[in-house]
Amino acid sequence: MKRNRLLFAAASIGALAARAAKGRLPPLFATALLLFGCPEKTPQPPGDERLLAKLRAEKDREAREGPTVAPTAVEPLPKDEQVNPLAEFAAKGTQKKQLTLPAKTLLQVGKASLRLNALEATHTVGQGISVTTDDWFVMVGFSATAAEATELDLTSAHLERDGKTYPHARDAQAAGKRPGKGAVAAGTGDTPLTVWFEVPADALKEGLTFVMPDGAKLELQ
Repeated sequence: MKRNRLLFAAASIGALAARAAKGRLPPLFATALLLFGCPEKTPQPPGDERLLAKLRAEKDREAREGPTVAPTAVEPLPKDEQVNPLAEFAAKGTQKKQLTLPAKTLLQVGKASLRLNALEATHTVGQGISVTTDDWFVMVGFSATAAEATELDLTSAHLERDGKTYPHARDAQAAGKRPGKGAVAAGTGDTPLTVWFEVPADALKEGLTFVMPDGAKLELQ
């Protein structure tokens, strides 16, 4: 039934249009028919023009807001890694402890007299080519004098504490580039000699003693 009403309406409009064309309708009906019976179609741009219009609109948006960037995945932060103590010491540079000189600083070794004038603990010895330990290199510096010419070799000495022995550190001696042995001329003044030992941190306490092979001793701490 609804379809018949639509068809009837269409037929009626067509009849009215025909009568209007022949001048058989009053002017008011003819005007209404033109306004409502035959709606005007809005012209649409061809497909290519619509695409160009979209592209121009997107270009204008990019000029105002910048290009659209796809979100990138966020990299997880690296987990904390165990730091190698030696690498940490090397990165931070030489760490030193200035050790207090003992009350007694004079030591007699054979024909020579040694006076302790420098005492230091450090993790790294040397510049350019250096050696590093997570213990401590103990540097012991003396000035030597003798009434008669004599040879001294402090690299044959060792440190000891509570029955534990700490030998000469040859690699630190080489990196330090200071003589640990040499000739002491008679009456010509003080000859500097320096020697290194490697000890753990818990040995840097009272009782740490410098010991020569002939038994001569000097308590450092």
